Amino acid sequence: MSDATGATAERLDELAALLARLDRAGTPWTTTTLRLIEKFPGVNSAALARRTGERPAEINSRLRRLADAGLVERGDGLGHQLTSTGVALLQSLG
Repeated sequence: MSDATGATAERLDELAALLARLDRAGTPWTTTTLRLIEKFPGVNSAALARRTGERPAEINSRLRRLADAGLVERGDGLGHQLTSTGVALLQSLG
């Protein structure tokens, strides 16, 4: 069964597992980054780096991983925003 975004419960479970794997590599960052983008849609990577205290290169690498997973997209001149799947995943995580 899928929600309004088309994301199935199975797909959301897979994505939650992916976030857990990415977080195991060091300081948990995935949900924090997604929540910041949710709170500040259109935020650019420099602003995210300032908010998280991470280097811009690290933030860009992390954003690429989230984009590759289909959770984040970069709008034309709008910075980063969540995809509908990213929104659905955050809702499923609570």
